[in-house]
Amino acid sequence: MVLRSDGTVVGHCGLLEKEIDGAREIERVYVLAKAAWGRGYATEIGAALRDEAFHRLSIPKLAAIIDPENLASAAVAGRLGFTYARDLDRLDPFGIRCAIGNRQKPFQPLLAGKDLRV
Repeated sequence: MVLRSDGTVVGHCGLLEKEIDGAREIERVYVLAKAAWGRGYATEIGAALRDEAFHRLSIPKLAAIIDPENLASAAVAGRLGFTYARDLDRLDPFGIRCAIGNRQKPFQPLLAGKDLRV
């Protein structure tokens, strides 16, 4: 990901096939430099990845694997229509949370009624 204004590299992103609990899933992945946090880039790239997956590639659902302490990432996922699915304890000793959004079902906010363990 490169800023149009000055060509600064601020991160990378993509759609990545992963095995999650024995099933093959497509995860939307992005990493931003700390200097790029809080500027809306995560929401912008997340929406672009979601739309690419659902509309152009006809992928029926996406996974978003989120550290339970990363409230900003959880909020972005919620704004993008991801719903909380389950905790994935095998990926991280702190318990990585997995939210899976499906374009064929109505979305609810990711954090609705969920304990964030903070």
